[in-house]
Order: sequence, then C-alpha cells, then structure tokens
Amino acid sequence: MSIEEITRDAVRLAKVQYAADSFFTDFGRPSTLLFDFHDGRSLVLRAVAATDELRWESALGDVQKLADLAELFPSMREAYGLNLRWCWEMRNHQGYFDALQIEFSDPSLAKTVIIQFKVAASGIDVFCVQQLSSTGESVQARSESR
Repeated sequence: MSIEEITRDAVRLAKVQYAADSFFTDFGRPSTLLFDFHDGRSLVLRAVAATDELRWESALGDVQKLADLAELFPSMREAYGLNLRWCWEMRNHQGYFDALQIEFSDPSLAKTVIIQFKVAASGIDVFCVQQLSSTGESVQARSESR
C-alpha cells in the first residue's frame, strides 16, 4: 500500500497520530507520524535523522505511545473526516524528499484543507497552507471577515 493508492481512492482521513516516544522535546516536534484512514488503512511518515529526509513506511516499528497530532496542532482537526484529494512529495534543490503537502476536501469540494509537513533538524514541522488573494490576505481570512 502506498500514498499514491490512498490518494487515488480518495480515502477519508480518520486521524494523524505522532509517536510520543520519538518526540523531539528540544524542538517541540514529532519525528514519526501515523496517518489513519476510515477504511482501515494506515501509513507511517518518518523523519530520517541521518539525512533529514521524509520516508514512507508500512509499520511503526518499536513505538510505545501514540498521541493525536491535533493536540500539538489543533488546526489538524479540520482535515479529519475529509477525503485525501491530492498529495505532493516535495524535493529540495539537492534532491532530498523533505516536504509533503496533502490536500483534503469534502465530497462537494466546498471545504478544503491543505496541510504541509516539512522535515528540519530531524523533526517534522506542520503547516496549514492558505490561498492568497491578489490583495495579499488569505482567501479564507477574507471570506470569514465578510
């Protein structure tokens, strides 16, 4: 099973968990993420300390404790229950797979959430991507202020 298969199937995201025992307390970031989907499939995304790259794995390995990523990044909850629509594995100018961007949406495409995961210093940073309008403010912020 791969991220390509899950994306093609537009599977709904149930939850993203992080391996609490692999948590980098110095930087406040996880190094291992478990993506759980409503159809029972799951994938592991790990920061490889030796190269600061991301790597997909099929199993967690020796993980003792998992916690909901939304405890660290509350905006992550907005993606829960949405279908995985697009996935970009991003490489830097040196060829390293060091970022992942995933777009989630509801079936009508009315609600869309884009989350980006980027490895740095052996931990995974999490970003919420927002479309900018031509005025420079986010489209979401602009629509919420109306």
